[in-house]
Amino acid sequence: MSLEKISEKILKDAYDYSENLKQEAYKESEKIKVDWGKRASQIVKKIHNQTFVEADEIRKRKLSVANLEIRKMNLSVKQDAVNMALNKAVEKIANMDRERYLEFLVSNVRKTQFNSGEIVLNAKDKEELGGALLKALNKKDSDAEFVLSDKNHSDVGGFIISMGQLEINSTISTMVRGIKETVTPEIVSILF
Repeated sequence: MSLEKISEKILKDAYDYSENLKQEAYKESEKIKVDWGKRASQIVKKIHNQTFVEADEIRKRKLSVANLEIRKMNLSVKQDAVNMALNKAVEKIANMDRERYLEFLVSNVRKTQFNSGEIVLNAKDKEELGGALLKALNKKDSDAEFVLSDKNHSDVGGFIISMGQLEINSTISTMVRGIKETVTPEIVSILF
């Protein structure tokens, strides 16, 4: 063989070899491209799913917070309604018929089991009922010795019995506050 033919053969073999390398490299790059495409798709899918899970968690948390706020608002409305009902009860007692109100005062003074002391009323009750209250409490057949105080309390009604250092506060507001816990469930069931 001539040198030229040998040269051509070497060149042809080199060309074929380089073409084979190119084809193998192309096939390998396509394979890598497909693998990384699958991986990227899986990563995107995973991120997408994770985003939906996180978004759902955020939605649930926000919904939970909103529900808690609604419960707080409902509780506040209920508490306001209970307080309003109790305030109306205080007003109703304070403004009841004066004869019934006098009986109410006498009955509650007797419930204290005190037989003497200084009775403190508000200015209105002292003026309208002070004498009648003392007369009803200090009957001839009882051993009661109550006196009307020069002081006035500021509540809408009821009384305070003062005996030395001892004081019994039976103002209407205090009496109603004393039964608030007991009557609140009943008030709530009636109102709501």
